[in-house]
Amino acid sequence: MPSGRELFSCFLKGTAMERPAFVPLLRGLAARVGGVKAEAYTQDPTAWANLLIKTAELFNLDGVVAGLDFTLLAEACGCPVQWQDDRPVIAGPASRLCLEPEQVGRMKVALEKARHVFEVSRSRRACVAALTGPVSLAKEVFGPEEGLARLGEIKPLAVRVTEAFCATRPDVLIFLEGGALAQEEIGMPQRKIYNTLRNLAAHYDIPVGMFLQNYGDDLPPGLEELKMDFHVLGLSQDGGLPPRKSLELLAGEGLGLGIGLPMDDLEAAKETMSLGIDMYRARSGRGFFFTSLGPATREANLDTVHQLVKEISRVRL
Repeated sequence: MPSGRELFSCFLKGTAMERPAFVPLLRGLAARVGGVKAEAYTQDPTAWANLLIKTAELFNLDGVVAGLDFTLLAEACGCPVQWQDDRPVIAGPASRLCLEPEQVGRMKVALEKARHVFEVSRSRRACVAALTGPVSLAKEVFGPEEGLARLGEIKPLAVRVTEAFCATRPDVLIFLEGGALAQEEIGMPQRKIYNTLRNLAAHYDIPVGMFLQNYGDDLPPGLEELKMDFHVLGLSQDGGLPPRKSLELLAGEGLGLGIGLPMDDLEAAKETMSLGIDMYRARSGRGFFFTSLGPATREANLDTVHQLVKEISRVRL
């Protein structure tokens, strides 16, 4: 039986897969498993790392994701963050930029956590680093009206944190983007900054992907020009599942596609799994893996997650 790492490696190499890997995005679910508050464990790299490892073991996941939180990098760059119901919320734009975000607060903790998680996990599981993409980050840091115009000011900060995550040696790096990128036509500013980040990751021989949420009926024009190695679609702008036409379009790009599954609806997840298998077979083996449709929260039903893992383990391609 191949390990999760071996399954994900097949996706990255474009070789035949026995089944797709399952690498969900964990957020509050880890806190639920540990019975602790997120605000506390995100201040302690060892506690954070151990929770992720424990959660991956509990559900027998094929990979672990470090980073993930949309507020993490914004806070490190200078945005104020408030905790509401044990969730961090950005309270406004930055009044002053922090020029060494990788050295600040929860971001510094997250990088230490990532190193530990990957060291422990990489023999058996895929290791994924995730961080806020530069377009969404610019909107968070400078506000929605100024974000795109000041993308150049975000570039050196995004470069520093991207390189810091690359140094933890993940198998892939995923940039998290929302409406700031998904609902605009993609032009030269977005292409230039992503070209820089992509080249930086290539120096470490790390493929890059994009997790995109809050998109409209159609994907943003020019998305393919960012030249990501793969894409993952989260929830659409109206909170719906990704349309089949969008998945099929992205499945033809780069290495393939990460297909998000709803973690709270087993029947809907099984339907989406069947769609992914059909696309894989129709494209003569174009790679894919399963992930969660969005970050798995503490409200997740643990029995449903276990059942979903079992369903994926039974898939044969």
